[in-house]
Amino acid sequence: MKSDHAFVAERALARHCAALVGSQHSMEDDLVACAEAGTMMARHLRQPLCELLGRDHLRLTCSAAEIIAVADLTDGIEPLAANCLVGLFDGGPVVLTSIGGKAALALTDRTFGGNGEAPDPLPDQFPLSADLTLNRLEKALCLAMRHALGEGHDPVVRRRAEAIRRLKPFSGVTECARLVVSVEEDGQDAWHIVVAIGVPDLPVLFGNTLRAPAPSAKSARTPSLKPFANVPLPVVAVLAEVKLPLARVSRLAVGDVIPLCVSRAVPLTVNGTQIACGTIGTLDDRVAVQITRIP
Repeated sequence: MKSDHAFVAERALARHCAALVGSQHSMEDDLVACAEAGTMMARHLRQPLCELLGRDHLRLTCSAAEIIAVADLTDGIEPLAANCLVGLFDGGPVVLTSIGGKAALALTDRTFGGNGEAPDPLPDQFPLSADLTLNRLEKALCLAMRHALGEGHDPVVRRRAEAIRRLKPFSGVTECARLVVSVEEDGQDAWHIVVAIGVPDLPVLFGNTLRAPAPSAKSARTPSLKPFANVPLPVVAVLAEVKLPLARVSRLAVGDVIPLCVSRAVPLTVNGTQIACGTIGTLDDRVAVQITRIP
């Protein structure tokens, strides 16, 4: 009896879907994706900064992402600084942004036509003029983050503080990823924007190569949310319509009286589409329509 046989597989070996068995995702992948997002954020931040400073030649660069202790991050931030926590989406991670007090005051001086000089010593808090400038900068940062992170993220400032100890970023987290965006221009000292995110939140944002979280029913866009909520729509209430022959219209003169029959059901239309019906009445000495039916 011969014991040597040639075994041949009847079918191809199974290749399991990566979505089922998971992928070999690492912290290094998150840091690379984080740095790419930072570079894209710097790119989209350049134009708003040029408009804010009235300059055309600004160079913005973003450092590589590095893991540091949260305590080291906060210790390295100046006592007076423009610090804010930016929420990326409802219930999602927050990002810390920080601009040193000297840079913030120099930026304020320049936006008001100065040479970019900061007082020495620095004040205990920012003046109101700095608040106006920093609000514009925060909006530009949020917009740049939205471009960098993609659809599904709606960065908004959750909290701000001049002293980092009052802000207490990343509560309960010991390590964070830090990026530094450097702003350079001819004839001026470079200044920096520190951007940091807690290490546990990195996979939430970058675990799937910068794909935004799937929209949930709770976060679905509705007419009551931005950007739709403030869109003006002309609503027309048609009180009466009358048809006149061309000959009568051609003889219209000041003082002529045209009888109108106001319908009981007054239609309300938007761009020619009827959205509701109502009855005519008054409210505070003004003509009003009370909605009685919505088709």
